[in-house]
Amino acid sequence: MYQAIIKPSADYLFAILFFPVVLPLGLAIGICSFFLKGSNIFFIQRRPGKHGLIFKIYKFRTLDEEGNSLSKFHAFLRASGLDELPQLINVLKGDMSFVGPRPLLEEYLDRYTEEQSRRHEVKPGITGWAQVNIGNIQTWNGLFHYDLEYLKMVSFLFDLKIIFMTFRLKTKALSQTEKEPSVDPLWLGTFTS
Repeated sequence: MYQAIIKPSADYLFAILFFPVVLPLGLAIGICSFFLKGSNIFFIQRRPGKHGLIFKIYKFRTLDEEGNSLSKFHAFLRASGLDELPQLINVLKGDMSFVGPRPLLEEYLDRYTEEQSRRHEVKPGITGWAQVNIGNIQTWNGLFHYDLEYLKMVSFLFDLKIIFMTFRLKTKALSQTEKEPSVDPLWLGTFTS
C-alpha cells in the first residue's frame, strides 16, 4: 500500500509544494552558472528508472569533462546537493522519487546480476540508503547491498529517516574541506568464477 499508493502520492504532493520555493533558487543558481561558465548550465543524461525504463535525469552541471569542478561555486552546489534541484522535475514527471536507489548509468543494465537488478523494482531517488551510508561503502557490491537492503526496509518512517540523514550528511560535507567518499567512478560488472 505504501509503495503503490502513499509514496507516489506523497512524492507528487511534496514536489508541487516545494516547486514555488525551489524555482526562485533554481533560477538564481542558473543565472550564476550562466555568468560563470556560459550557457550549458544543465547536465541531462539518460538513466534507467523503475523496471529499467529509460528517462532523462536533470541536474545543474558542476563538473567538466575530466570530472573536475567548474568553479568553487559549482563545488559548493555539488557538496550541498543543490545541483540535484532540477530532479524535482523528474519527481513531478513520475520518473523518480525523493527516496530510492540512485539511478546509475544506462550501460550498467546488462552488467547486473539478477539480484542486483532488483534495485529497479522501485523508482530511483534523489537520495537513498546507499548515499547516506557512503562513508561505509568502498565497493560497488557495498552500494548494491544498501540498495537491496532498502527494498526490504522501505516504509514511510524509513524514507523520513533517510531524508533527515541526507540533510545531516550534506550539512557536514559543507563544513569539511576533504572530498566526499565515493566508490570507483566506473563499474564493469560483477565477475563470478
